[in-house]
Amino acid sequence: MKTSMYTGVKTILLVDHEDYLRTFLSKLLEKKGYKVITAGNLEQALITYTAKQSQIDLILMDISKESDCGLAVFNSLKKNDPEILILLTSIYSQEHLGGLESIPFIRKPMIPSELFQTLNSLFCEYAAATKRSSKI
Repeated sequence: MKTSMYTGVKTILLVDHEDYLRTFLSKLLEKKGYKVITAGNLEQALITYTAKQSQIDLILMDISKESDCGLAVFNSLKKNDPEILILLTSIYSQEHLGGLESIPFIRKPMIPSELFQTLNSLFCEYAAATKRSSKI
């Protein structure tokens, strides 16, 4: 079965508190043709998204089990923009984070090919849904 490939330049807001990981992922994504905007914490992510909302196609956001902030930020972003694509990531499993089972998720450490496959799937699904809704 052939997977369709989404084409087009997309901008990702990358949110991770670990500088080295944020730098690594940013370079990895840029090498694949994505534009990347970074934020070092959830507060910075909200400020950046508010300022650059029209430029951002997806948020790749690290969340932690120790804090409910990640889920609160996710809910806030979705409330303000229900169409925004968000891909959560964590060292914890989706089940251990609780309440996130239906949200796109990739576990750390992530394999680059899995990250790109997940991003491609999200962009393809969004494009298909947008195309369907424009025909209604």
